[in-house]
Amino acid sequence: MPATDGVTINSVDFTPGARTHWHTHERGQIILVVAGRGLVQSEGGPIEVLRQGDTVWIPGGERHWHGAAPDSFLIHTAISLGVTDWSNPVADEDYHGPVRSEETAS
Repeated sequence: MPATDGVTINSVDFTPGARTHWHTHERGQIILVVAGRGLVQSEGGPIEVLRQGDTVWIPGGERHWHGAAPDSFLIHTAISLGVTDWSNPVADEDYHGPVRSEETAS
């Protein structure tokens, strides 16, 4: 869908291990996980696991990345608010960093 009133809506398919670059959204982003399993991380925070049915809110200006898990595809709908500012690629050591465990996830 073309950007309308500063809102961009995209359906995104990731192959296993594929991910975005680090980026921010002027007024935030909503991620709706449609299928598969993925990962999301805000700079300085733990890597969070994404599963079908999950909804994630990323506040405006928060530097983050998201993509498929190493062993799964991921399909999500991304609703981006305002301008997106793309940055550098996610280094392999960041992508394969510690994942927040199921026991500590809320």
